[in-house]
Amino acid sequence: KLNNSQQVFSYILWSKIWIAAEKRYKENEFVFARTNISTILAYYRDNNEDIKIALIKEFRSPVNNSNGFVYELPGGSSFKPNVDPQLTAKHELEEECGITIDDMSRLKYVGQRQLAATLSSHQAQLYTIELTKEEYEQMLENEKSNKTFGVSEDSERTYLKMISISQLQDSFLD
Repeated sequence: KLNNSQQVFSYILWSKIWIAAEKRYKENEFVFARTNISTILAYYRDNNEDIKIALIKEFRSPVNNSNGFVYELPGGSSFKPNVDPQLTAKHELEEECGITIDDMSRLKYVGQRQLAATLSSHQAQLYTIELTKEEYEQMLENEKSNKTFGVSEDSERTYLKMISISQLQDSFLD
């Protein structure tokens, strides 16, 4: 439960499902379910047409790498029921990158996808926003100063990383 409310954040369900097309039961799996998330791909196109994107570096307990940090798009869910996913994406950009977007029409909806079909049933709504030069420069300053973001009450601490598409292609993030 969330914040002593009646809303359930996540649950695990062991399932035994009849697959009619195969005339058999599937019963050796579980389903992890949690609230859906909204993510936002914030990008800036520089004079050389190199595209820079905002990633969040955050420690996550299940991460299986040498340092325990994951690099991912800004995103998350709302503890409030029935919140517009676009508003959640806007809020996450503000919470995890320090950038406030006033004009919601700048957020473009891309689509919704299940994130880890072999493990979890939750889905992500993806939005994009092209950053202004001023917003991009603010993000660079936030990164350079190693400013921390996140919700401290939730033990969340995030760091902003601006990275080019070419750096991603060169496997910058392990």
